[in-house]
Amino acid sequence: KDLPSFVAEKLGTGTHADSAIQFARSAPGLAVALVGMGRKTHVAENLAAAKKPITPAGKWLELFQKA
Repeated sequence: KDLPSFVAEKLGTGTHADSAIQFARSAPGLAVALVGMGRKTHVAENLAAAKKPITPAGKWLELFQKA
């Protein structure tokens, strides 16, 4: 399912998959996130996400604040 557009805006990501990976990578206290890599394109996208810095905790927490 598509993520709300504000998620990508807050995390500075592009695709829904990229946003989901960045969300999980940036979650305070989360040590491991499993992602599917059934296709070469998935591997490339996941590795590209891993090269980005994680989202700072304060910015990540803004996803849960009411507008």
